[in-house]
Amino acid sequence: MIDDGIAYFGSSEGNLHAVSALTGSEVCRYKTSGQVVSTLVVHDGTVYFGDADRTFYALDVSVISLEAKDVPVAKFQPAMFGSGPMRNRIFEAKPLEQLSKVKWQFQPIGARPRFGAEMTTVAPTHRKGSNGGVRSTPALVDGTLFFGSEDGHVYSVDADSVEENWSLEIPRNFALRGLSPVESSPAVVNGVVYFGSIGNYLYALDVKSGQEKWRFRTDGGVFSSRLVTADSAYFGSWDGWVYAVDTASGAERWRFNTGEEVWFSPAGDGDTVFIGSDNGWLFASDARTGEERWNFQAGDSVTSTPALGIDRNYFGSMDNHLYALDSRTGQLEWRC
Repeated sequence: MIDDGIAYFGSSEGNLHAVSALTGSEVCRYKTSGQVVSTLVVHDGTVYFGDADRTFYALDVSVISLEAKDVPVAKFQPAMFGSGPMRNRIFEAKPLEQLSKVKWQFQPIGARPRFGAEMTTVAPTHRKGSNGGVRSTPALVDGTLFFGSEDGHVYSVDADSVEENWSLEIPRNFALRGLSPVESSPAVVNGVVYFGSIGNYLYALDVKSGQEKWRFRTDGGVFSSRLVTADSAYFGSWDGWVYAVDTASGAERWRFNTGEEVWFSPAGDGDTVFIGSDNGWLFASDARTGEERWNFQAGDSVTSTPALGIDRNYFGSMDNHLYALDSRTGQLEWRC
């Protein structure tokens, strides 16, 4: 995520990094207690993100000063930035200011203390989490954050006060040891929150109350985040199918078989839906009917959501290549 000349990203060693988008030099970092695998959201001087150790953060980044962001490129030497223990072998970084202005932290239900016999006579809570890790990228809409957790809940939290508006427990999937982690990223469109769970469902909730409007079942986990238009939600499942579902009723419009698990999210231009599969194929389907328009095979799994340009479709693969295709025909333009 890039904001005001600074690129923010998390890393598996448990840091939020802020680097100059111009030069790649590190400006500051914040140490978290767990891996940061969700995409960050930056709004009004605050970075919102979750970590794998059961905490959701809001960090005040308005204090960051990037002296170099307005200096012409010619005044800088080329630089690379890498995270982890090998970073200083890439380039020598100057001493870093550590981010310390944590506005608030929010613990999912799976991270909160549970009832015990020595504490209360009330029966133990039925809301047991996996570990409460937050891998879901938050959606920030009208001052409210929406995100899922590995504790099997989806949350609505006030972005300023950290007050929990509501949370919804996802029905348990006993094939997954009684858990239904929510790792897909919510989409909020026209007063409805859409998200998938590893427990095989796509859900639609009322944005104000969290009340379920409908759910749609697949035969595999829904890790993919969905593409939502005025009347359809498009998403993939680990059962190998891509689905189009009516946003009003949750009824299926069409489905398309990719032949292998679908992990990543579709992209669309209003007329065509593009989505990749774990078998290395990228598919283009008619958004209205689901009819296949073209396909393209990369050298390995398609591991990214396609990025759409003018008549171009860009995506990455586990074969270590970035591809550019003609969006209309699927013809390869280049790869690198």
